[in-house]
Amino acid sequence: MSQLLETDRLMGIPITMEDYDDLYRLNTDPDVAKTMGGTRTTKQTQERIETWIQSWKSKGYGVWVLREKTTGKFVGRAGLLDYLIDGTLETELLYALMPDFWNRGLATEIGKRIIAYAFEEIGLEELVCFTLHENKASQRVVEKLGFQYEKDIMHVNLPHFLYRLKVPERI
Repeated sequence: MSQLLETDRLMGIPITMEDYDDLYRLNTDPDVAKTMGGTRTTKQTQERIETWIQSWKSKGYGVWVLREKTTGKFVGRAGLLDYLIDGTLETELLYALMPDFWNRGLATEIGKRIIAYAFEEIGLEELVCFTLHENKASQRVVEKLGFQYEKDIMHVNLPHFLYRLKVPERI
C-alpha cells in the first residue's frame, strides 16, 4: 500500500519534520487560525508533526502535506488521525489549506481521495469530521463529502459540530 496520495491537482506525501516551515506558516496564518480556533506556537507545531509521524509508524496512516502537482507549491495538509471522543476512539478526516487555495474545490477533492483511501485501502468502516460552528465553508465541504451531522461536541475547548460518514454497504 502506497503512502503517497494523488488527485488530479494535488500530491500528498506523509508529513516529516522537513515540512515544519510550511506547516508553521499554515498554523500562524490569521485566516487559517479562524478556522482552527487560533494559531499554533512553534512548540505546538512541532508536537503536532511528531504526533502525525508517530501515527504513520503505529497505524499505517496519518497526515499528508499537500502540494500542487504542477508547481510543487505548498497547499496545506490533510489526513486521518485518531481521537478519543466521548470515550470512543474515532478516526477523523482533517484538512487545512492555505487561504490562496480556498474556494477552488481542493478540500473536497482531497477529502474524496482520503475517504477512498480510508475505506478501500485501509479498511476503516467510518470516519468523523468536526468543524467549528462558525466555519461555514468547512461545513459545506464535509456535507459535500457525504458526512452527516451527528451532534455538538467540545474539541480543544471550543464548540464543534461532529459529522460521521460510514462505509457504503456493498451490494
